This record gives sequence, C-alpha cells and structure tokens, in this order.
Amino acid sequence: MRVGVWCVVGGLVLAAAVVTGCGDESVRYHRQACGLADAIEVDGLQRHSVRSGQFVDRIDCSRAFFFGPPPDDLRAAVIAPRFELRAPTRALFTVDPGSTYVLSGTGPEACSMTVERYEQTAMLDPWLGLSDDQRQAIRAGTSVLFEFLVNCAPE
Repeated sequence: MRVGVWCVVGGLVLAAAVVTGCGDESVRYHRQACGLADAIEVDGLQRHSVRSGQFVDRIDCSRAFFFGPPPDDLRAAVIAPRFELRAPTRALFTVDPGSTYVLSGTGPEACSMTVERYEQTAMLDPWLGLSDDQRQAIRAGTSVLFEFLVNCAPE
C-alpha cells in the first residue's frame, strides 16, 4: 500500500513539474514559441483560427494562420516583434503540396520562424477549417492563407 501511495505522489510531482516547466526545458521553449507566435500580426489580414476537434493534433499554438487579400509586400506587412525576417536564400521543401516558403527569420534565444504561403493550387486540408468561400477565394487568387511557424530550441 505504501509503495502505491508513493508512486501516486511521485507521479503528481512529476506531472506538476512538466506542467510548470520545471525540469523540462522543451516545455519552456515551446511556451516561448507559442508566445512569439501569438504576438504576430499581418497588416490587412485576419488571424485565422484553425478547426479543432478531430484535427486538434495538427494544431499547435506555435503556429499562426492569416487569411485575406494578398499584400503587396508581405515582409513590410508582417509585425513579428523580436524577429528579423528575410526571403529564403534557397528553395525550402514544404510538406504541403502547392505551398511555398516565402519568408524565414531569426528571433530571440535560438528561435526561428518560417512563413508558408498556400498557393492557388495548394492542398487545403480539412484541418485548416476554411469555409467554401475562403477556399474559392484562395483558388481564384483574390485571397491568400499564410502559416507562420515559430520554433524555439536550445542552442
């Protein structure tokens, strides 16, 4: 009985340490990435909330999505505190067919950011939570969807 009680107490202490970030550096870096992603804004575009529910495993707080009319100069339209953004110096592989990396950047403490544009021919997966009108606007080229992904890791 005593061993069982100590196992429960030990498990609770370990769970509390992970939740508060104590002893788990990766949790701290993930929280930092989420805070930086939350601070991103794009002039002229609306933050797009992706669908939850069955697709929740594809959604991460270190991602930010923006939808709206294509900006003339994305880099100038992006407000990403503490990040220096630039066009990629070489083509980057994307896992989403029909999408392109359009910006990348470096931020505080070994944090980086990539910005992916979902093109007119992009596969617009259901987990993105786009309405039929939004999908049609992307296909017509009158609107765009950008995905900002922030990653923070130990140096």
